[in-house]
Amino acid sequence: MVNTVGQPGKLGAHIRCVVSVSMLTEGWDANTVTHIMGLRKFGSQLLCEQVAGRALRRMNYYLQTYRKDTGDMVPETERHRFKPENLVEKFPPEYAHIIGVPFTMFKSGSTTLTPPPDYTHVTALPERQQELEITFPNVVGYRTEYLDKGIVHDFSGIENYELDFSKFPTETVMACPFSPHQETMQVTSVLERRDQELLYLITKELIRYHFADDDHNPRFQLFGDLKKIVEEWYETKVVLLNQSDERYRRLLYFENGKTIADHIARGINPHINTEEYIRPVFNYYNRFGSTKYVNGNTTKETWQTSKSHVNAVVMDSDWGGHCSQDTGGDPRGRFLRKEPVSRFHDPVCEGWQGQALLS
Repeated sequence: MVNTVGQPGKLGAHIRCVVSVSMLTEGWDANTVTHIMGLRKFGSQLLCEQVAGRALRRMNYYLQTYRKDTGDMVPETERHRFKPENLVEKFPPEYAHIIGVPFTMFKSGSTTLTPPPDYTHVTALPERQQELEITFPNVVGYRTEYLDKGIVHDFSGIENYELDFSKFPTETVMACPFSPHQETMQVTSVLERRDQELLYLITKELIRYHFADDDHNPRFQLFGDLKKIVEEWYETKVVLLNQSDERYRRLLYFENGKTIADHIARGINPHINTEEYIRPVFNYYNRFGSTKYVNGNTTKETWQTSKSHVNAVVMDSDWGGHCSQDTGGDPRGRFLRKEPVSRFHDPVCEGWQGQALLS
């Protein structure tokens, strides 16, 4: 119950006050705490900091616009009056009232309280769900659909996988300013491992990222064939720069496993490694999202909808706002804006400015 304090629809939603006896000093993250009152003896400053830390979680993570020259807050409706280079976006201050917790390390003083911003509640309307609900896939990545007609490979058209040892420290000398003693640390533990152990681990990562079914079950029956391909890649495509000792290829242990797997996968079945064989990888726990889950607050300008399951659209871009207004006035249209509260995500479209989903 304590972990759900202040969360609508949860067991602790109705709780307004929590009384604890040496229990909530750390490890409890409730971002709705606004007051802390100490009614006990505090034996150390560390304990004071831990107790105060329960009220230091931000309630909102919206960015507020400020002027660079004066630091004054700029309302969303006034942003067009300023050049972008004269504005800066920051998290606005939030305050908690702490009473009865003795802080000797902090000086007392006063502060100017920032008035709370005006929020607009963006949520799905149940009465519109049957007619206007939109569902969308929760895609976490993409994979290539390999057919069961054998696996072929060709690394001739792929660049080498380079390990640049001018940027890769292989030896560290540790010394103490109070003693002439020095200790040299080297990567000998990795160099002493067998190549077969490394090939086994790379093959396992390749199966994990590129040869698993829609339910993320690895196809280990392909391990033998894939291990031979990984071995050829290891012998022909891994190139050492500024290092002549071939044993140092074993430092692939420290490389990102997905990066290695992606490089190898580009040379496997290149004749079908095309767009028509690309398949989405869905979120294992939540394959599809829906507009019915939209629920959140915003401080930005909004436009009330009539042809959407969601009650309001955040006007966070000019073209997106006009598109939403035009679509909302068309009796044939339904739309969902890619709001922060809609949980819509596409790994390929990170940073994409287009945010209107039309149907």
